[in-house]
Amino acid sequence: MGKKILYILGVVFIAGLTSCEEQVPMDPILLTDSKVGDYEEKLKELALFMGEVLQERQVVEELFDYGELPSNSGEININLKHLFEGNEIIEKGSPSRIVQQFYINREVNHKEITENDFNDLIAFVIDNNISITAPYLAENFDFNDINELTVSWWTEEMDEKHLDDPDWVGETPGFKVPISKKSLLNFRQKNVGINYIENNYVITNDEYAIDNPTIVLGSFKDYSIESQGDDYITLPPPDDGDYYPPVISPPRCIDLSQDTRLSLNIPHFRLRHNIRSWPNANVMRMYVITGEALSENTVQAIIRRPIYNVHVSRSDANSMRWVNGPAHVLLDFKQESNNLIVVWGVDRPNTIRNMEGVLSMNREGIDINIPWWLSSNSLLVSMAPKDKCTLLDIIHDKTNMGWGYFPNSGRPIFRMGDIEFTMTSWI
Repeated sequence: MGKKILYILGVVFIAGLTSCEEQVPMDPILLTDSKVGDYEEKLKELALFMGEVLQERQVVEELFDYGELPSNSGEININLKHLFEGNEIIEKGSPSRIVQQFYINREVNHKEITENDFNDLIAFVIDNNISITAPYLAENFDFNDINELTVSWWTEEMDEKHLDDPDWVGETPGFKVPISKKSLLNFRQKNVGINYIENNYVITNDEYAIDNPTIVLGSFKDYSIESQGDDYITLPPPDDGDYYPPVISPPRCIDLSQDTRLSLNIPHFRLRHNIRSWPNANVMRMYVITGEALSENTVQAIIRRPIYNVHVSRSDANSMRWVNGPAHVLLDFKQESNNLIVVWGVDRPNTIRNMEGVLSMNREGIDINIPWWLSSNSLLVSMAPKDKCTLLDIIHDKTNMGWGYFPNSGRPIFRMGDIEFTMTSWI
């Protein structure tokens, strides 16, 4: 028998994981002025004007409408650029009261402002892709009971100062405004406007916003235009529908052969606390790396991303609430793979994380190490290898890993850093 040559290939990105994520930096904030300080001053000006707009209770009600949209996961997120370009509530089709009141406020309260100056304010919103985010507002409050609202603002520079501080939880400046009680904040009269902020100044963060209705203005990344992962399908709760296969006994390694098709999924996962700093959402990513044989003589590492840009609200993270996971983590876990690498991360601009390691495969009774590497714009939460046979035994035996079981299921909870999740397997 002649000597075989085994070719080992490096990592391959599949199903939409392209080199763009490795090489293309985050889109920069487009500033209407050349200095970052000028940008924040303009954002303060917008915050003061919005403070006047939000004194109309109908406008506050519209904020809460956004919390009902499925894409917002119960949290209020409003892209003001989209509103001003389309003047409608996305997915609802009715005129936006926010935009209407924005124009009414100028006509009624600021006739001294020229049309050009007013249009410059709207252009600032559009050019800089300004949005409103309001963690906890819809989840914790009823808009009919709100008599006061805190308006805050956020810039990337507030986070950049703390990129190397893993314990930074985030905070933003803001001020309080009354609801249904008209109070002009004089956003263009610099001294009066500045005095209003100083006299009503607060520092906002998670702890503050849980107890005080708060919105934050800023240029937040729009994840709605990006993929959620490789054929991402959210699983229903265990008792809903027929998606969960009727597995009487999950398989173990002794049940596997070259002809079996081993699959894994993560029915549910949760964050033990917020990972991104205030006021940003936790936009989660999960990579799964396995080894596969391309041919008799060639093996390679494969990277999949079953969770990519999946939004976990700050309220869900703060409450350690379980969220639905992807339908599939692996659809065909190859028999020759001895283990898999699981990587959890959360998107964070201006952060590039490079990771590398080795996988183990078995070819004709010989263990082989395969190198892999990954570059991602993510804050690394946790990375760990999982031995296939050990993992299947834990699932099969329902072994308590020290973190208990998912409610009413008997499935053990796995923990990696600040992430907890459950796993199921079948063939």
